[in-house]
Amino acid sequence: MPTIPVADETAALNFEAEISALLDDLSSVQSELLEVLRQKRDALSAANVARLAELQPQEEQLAVRLTHCQERRNALLSAAREQGLPNENVAKLATKVSGGKRGGL
Repeated sequence: MPTIPVADETAALNFEAEISALLDDLSSVQSELLEVLRQKRDALSAANVARLAELQPQEEQLAVRLTHCQERRNALLSAAREQGLPNENVAKLATKVSGGKRGGL
């Protein structure tokens, strides 16, 4: 796989940083959401309606954060398309901007 020309190294580094930040945020949101859903399951099992109500705002906040991650992903892929980089998905873009190295992101 060809490497990115020198003139594009800064853009590649920016894409790498953006992808890394996006994946970190996505992982964090998903972990937090799984914990809230575990708590929600426990509350349902115990028929604890008050606890379910307490969890709702947190669940809604996480849903908003997840939506923001999706919007960032779409913006990232749109920017990649404008620069002639792979834009089918984040994995293909990451492979291209990292010069085909695995494990960097």
